[in-house]
Amino acid sequence: MQLLQRTLFIGLLISASHAIAGQLGRDGRDGENGASGRSGYDGRDREVVLDGRPQSVELSATDGSDGYDAYDGRDATGCGQDKVAEDLYGANGGRGGNGGNGGAGGHAGKLTIRYTDPSQLKNLSIRAVPGRAGFGGRAGRGGRGCACTYTSWTIEIDGQSKTYRCSDGSDGSNGYEGSRGENGGVYIPTLIPSLSPVPADYVQASFWAKDFPAQPVQLTRNYWEQKRGLLALLAPNSHYIDTYNQLVKTLRHQFAFKWLAPTPISQYPRAVVEGSLGDQGFVSKIVLNAASTWAGVTETVSGDLTTLTVDSTFTTADVRKLASEGFTGSGRSIALALKDSSGADRYIKNRVFLTLFQKVNGRYYQKYNAYLRDDLVSKSYNGDTMFVNFGQELSIPEAALQVGSVLNAQILVERHVAGNYVARVDFKSEFTVK
Repeated sequence: MQLLQRTLFIGLLISASHAIAGQLGRDGRDGENGASGRSGYDGRDREVVLDGRPQSVELSATDGSDGYDAYDGRDATGCGQDKVAEDLYGANGGRGGNGGNGGAGGHAGKLTIRYTDPSQLKNLSIRAVPGRAGFGGRAGRGGRGCACTYTSWTIEIDGQSKTYRCSDGSDGSNGYEGSRGENGGVYIPTLIPSLSPVPADYVQASFWAKDFPAQPVQLTRNYWEQKRGLLALLAPNSHYIDTYNQLVKTLRHQFAFKWLAPTPISQYPRAVVEGSLGDQGFVSKIVLNAASTWAGVTETVSGDLTTLTVDSTFTTADVRKLASEGFTGSGRSIALALKDSSGADRYIKNRVFLTLFQKVNGRYYQKYNAYLRDDLVSKSYNGDTMFVNFGQELSIPEAALQVGSVLNAQILVERHVAGNYVARVDFKSEFTVK
C-alpha cells in the first residue's frame, strides 16, 4: 500500500511540471477546389465520294473551356490569447484549393475519301481545325494561422514560478494551379482509290480439325501505305494535314481442309488447322497435338484456293527409320546411300552435317566440318533411298576422294516435319574409297 501511494504522488508531480500544450484558436477551413473545364466537341466524321463536282468538307472541333478558380483557405479563428497555465500552439490556416484543369480541345472529325480518278481531289476543299485546350484555374491562397500575442509568460503557483510558451500557427499552403488541357488533334485521313467497299481484315483463322467448315475459309488482308503530299492534291484553300493513308491492295485467299489418312480423325480430337495470310502469302499449319505423332500434309493450290489434305500420320519412331547402305562411287561422285523406311519420306526435310577426315600414314586430317547444301541431298525415284552426295562439295579436295583414299566420315542427319525438328540420326564410318 505504501508503494502504491508513493507512485501516485510522484505521478502527480510529473503532471504538474509538464502540462500538455493547448491549441490557440480554431484551424481555418480548406478552400474548395475549382471545377474542371468542359472538353470541346469532336468534329463530325465524314465519308466523301468524289464525282468531279466541287465539294467542301467541314471537320473542325470546338475548344475546351477554362478550368474554374479555386477558393482561398480560411484564416484561423478565435486567436485571442490569455496567459494560461499551459503551453500554447496557434491554430493553422486552411489550405488553398487547387485550380480546376482546363478542358481538352475536341479532335477534328475523321475523313474517308473514295475516288476513281486522283485528279478529282483538286475539287475537294477540307477545313479541319482541332479545338484549343482550356487554361487551368487559379490556385487558392492559404489562410493565415493564429499568431501569438505573448511568446512566453510566467505564472506563480503555490509559491513556484513556471514559464509557459506559445508558438505561432502555420499559414495554410497555397493550392496548385490547374493544368491546361490538351489541344485537340487531327486524324490521318484515309484515301481509297475505289468505290467498292473495303473488306474487313481477316488474316488468320484456326479451327479444330474435326470442326473445320464444309466450305473453304476466306482470308483477307488489306495493305495500306502512309504518304505525304495531300495538300498538293487538294483544293488550294484547304486547311488540313499533309499526311494520309492510302489503300494499296487487298489480298484474298481461301483454304479448305480434307482428312484422308487411314487413321480416323476422331483419334485426334485436339488436332488444329490454322491458316494465315501475310507478306509471304498463305501459310498453313496442322498440329495433331498427340504425343510424338505427326501429320503428312499435301497442299494443292488452284488459283486463290489452297486445299490442305492429311494423307497419313506417323510417329517420331518412324522418322528415325534411316539405315546406312554404305558408300558408293569415288571422286566427285562419292556418296552415302541411306535406306528410308519411315513411309513418310515425302513429308520429311533433311539437313545433313558432315565431318570428314582423311587418314594418311596413321594421322587424320580434317577436310570438311559443316552443313551440306540442301541440293547435295537427293532421293531415289521411289523415295526410299536417300543419297548424301558429299563428293559434289567443291570445298573438299578432290584428291582426298580418289580410289585408295582412307576416309573417316561422321554424318548427322537432322529430320524436320512441317518446319519442326523431330529427330537426328547419326552415322559414323571409316572406309577406303574403291
